[in-house]
This record gives sequence, C-alpha cells and structure tokens, in this order.
Amino acid sequence: PGDSVMLFVSRSSSYIDGVISAGVVLVGTNQIVLQRTLTVNPNGDALLSAPITNPSLIGVSFFAQSYLPSSSLGQQISNALEIIIAP
Repeated sequence: PGDSVMLFVSRSSSYIDGVISAGVVLVGTNQIVLQRTLTVNPNGDALLSAPITNPSLIGVSFFAQSYLPSSSLGQQISNALEIIIAP
C-alpha cells in the first residue's frame, strides 16, 4: 500500500520488446499512448478512470502493462492486458 505503480498503455502488443530484471515487456514501447503513475491503495489495487468521449474509439484495442519499480519484493512487472473499447 502506498507504493507507486506505473501504467503503460500501447496501441500494439509485443512479445519480447524488452526484457528487464523484473520480467518481460509485453506492450509495444514505440506506440505508448498513455503513461500514468498510480498509487496502490490498502487493498493492493491501483485504479484509473478513463471516460471515453470519442465514439471512433469503439472497437479499438489497447494493450496495458504495469510496472512497480520498487517494493518489498524488488521490481515487479504485471502480465499484459488487452483492452477493447465496447459501446
């Protein structure tokens, strides 16, 4: 709780775009469209609200992955997640 986690959202996925000591980078780093630093709450969650105001984004895929630069376990990187904007 209270740790800062970095969220990266990309328009493309990548299987081994980069390998860091925490794990494998699975988002296309050359197409990052959003990068945010979020704070982890006492439940271990980091939340982000993103209102979609552009209807042309419906059906578009994004790929997200988070990175925790420091914790009691050292660096950590999440699995990747595909996000598809639905109506």
